[in-house]
Amino acid sequence: MWIGTGQDGMADVSGSLPAADAVFLSGRIGELAKGVCKQDPRTFAARRADALIALSRGDTHLACLCGRTECHAVTGQSKVARKALVHVIATRATVDGTSEQPGWLDGFGIIDADQARDIADTATIRPLLDPDGAAAARNTAAAGVTPIDRTDAVDARGSYRPSENQQDYVRALWGSCMFPNCDVPAWDCDIDHNKAYNHVNPAEGGQTAVENLGPFCRKHHRGKTFGGWELIRHEDGTLTITSPLGMTYPVAATGPIPLLGGTEPTRPDTEQVPDPKTRTRSEQHAARIRSERAHNAGDDEPPPF
Repeated sequence: MWIGTGQDGMADVSGSLPAADAVFLSGRIGELAKGVCKQDPRTFAARRADALIALSRGDTHLACLCGRTECHAVTGQSKVARKALVHVIATRATVDGTSEQPGWLDGFGIIDADQARDIADTATIRPLLDPDGAAAARNTAAAGVTPIDRTDAVDARGSYRPSENQQDYVRALWGSCMFPNCDVPAWDCDIDHNKAYNHVNPAEGGQTAVENLGPFCRKHHRGKTFGGWELIRHEDGTLTITSPLGMTYPVAATGPIPLLGGTEPTRPDTEQVPDPKTRTRSEQHAARIRSERAHNAGDDEPPPF
């Protein structure tokens, strides 16, 4: 760790930590930073910095600066539930010590087998189950993912909220937010229905199934739901996301399941993706009108996100 003199009465702090410890620290101060109420005047970045100091002092919560006596954070009764702060995906063989295949640390990326085993020694280990059975076998067989009974997956389609198995699998499939160039870790993202869930008749579309679920950070989740962005699954299984102006971007699954499984992630064929530059001004205008009409018609997925 290095602490140096900064400007305006501030100091600079930097350091080098093992990947798992760094992710744990980031998650822990983030957890404390989220424990204050919405009236706290600080930015999230400022609260994270204050949370680091609170943690070093042995505090169990970050004091809220809203000034309200009835604030839950004043008494330390944070509404943020305690959660696992480090998520690692690894094959059974790696954990057992019979393979040197690397693992995946959420929020960091690839870690070596020794690191994965060190974390597993004191971790709660749960098998990563494949909710869609044989449908995803090509991505999971080499990675040692255990398929579950297909009827469980079919029954889950009628529910709005994904099961724990579905959430874990979807996050491990994508690795981070699905929005182009967004690297928010998957376990810090919402699980979103790519096609909006039909609350009146789920069988008509938007079912709660792996092929219709994906991780989106809160910012991009809201942008997709209310901002006119459209996620499209093509017949060949590839995905593209289209902006309100008609700009189209390919989306690829690059999480630990395809990477650790030894399979090349399914990537869209860029030659078949419409080039936004070839769209006329009138075509872009029409695409925007379609998205606005869909929004005005109330075709958005309601909270909770």
